[in-house]
Amino acid sequence: MLSFDAIESIKLLSLNVEYLILAVGVVAIIRTSLTASEVKAHWLTQAPDRNEASKLATVPADLSSVVEKLVSSDVLWHPTARMRLIQFLFHTYGVNAVTEAFK
Repeated sequence: MLSFDAIESIKLLSLNVEYLILAVGVVAIIRTSLTASEVKAHWLTQAPDRNEASKLATVPADLSSVVEKLVSSDVLWHPTARMRLIQFLFHTYGVNAVTEAFK
């Protein structure tokens, strides 16, 4: 079971507004003591759409793995999801390192 005790830190990176539809998206990094598998298992018990939740996938958080996934033609990214991953990379590795990794 997930609990507040599992949360180690929360860092808000940005609030993004999709102005055409007035949707606000929060980009945050939440560090927990749980594995991705544990989070997914809990989410599957709570999700309103379990079929959608079952498709949750993980990516290693190292720069090269994320960049490889973002540029892969095998994965069709929603623009907001792509933007969130790039913000994570900027925060974690710095803008210059991320820019170089995309070259």
